[in-house]
This record gives sequence, C-alpha cells and structure tokens, in this order.
Amino acid sequence: MSKRVIEGKGAHDLERIIVRLPDGMRDKIADLADRNGRSMTAEVVKALDHWLGRSDRLEDLETRVSCLEGELQRLINDSP
Repeated sequence: MSKRVIEGKGAHDLERIIVRLPDGMRDKIADLADRNGRSMTAEVVKALDHWLGRSDRLEDLETRVSCLEGELQRLINDSP
C-alpha cells in the first residue's frame, strides 16, 4: 500500500489518499460539510472515524452474541 506524505508541513505532516467517488457523492459531502461548518476533508474524516468506531462496537456485539449462543445451548442441553 502506498502512502504519500506532504513534505514541509512540520509537525502537521499529512497523509494523503486519492478516493474515487460515485457520481453525486462529492456534492452530498460538500452540502453536509457546509451544514456542519466543516471542510469537506474534515467531514470525510469525521465520517470515517465514526464508521471505524462502529466497526469496533460491532465486533464486540458479535463476541457477546456468540457467548450468549453458547450459554443458551448449555441451558438447552441441561434442561430436563
């Protein structure tokens, strides 16, 4: 995976990626960013951060469901 760093930015070096957006998505991001008082970049970063946090929570939920399934199976097997 390649990563491009903008040189000359001091402590705030930036990592860049190029993303191809489906038709119309750029306008949606621009509208949302405008409504939230953020730049488009800040809006995309906020959305990705939120999505990545949800991903962690989903993994936790999957683990809990698996544990509950095991407990339920144990209860079924132990019932008279």
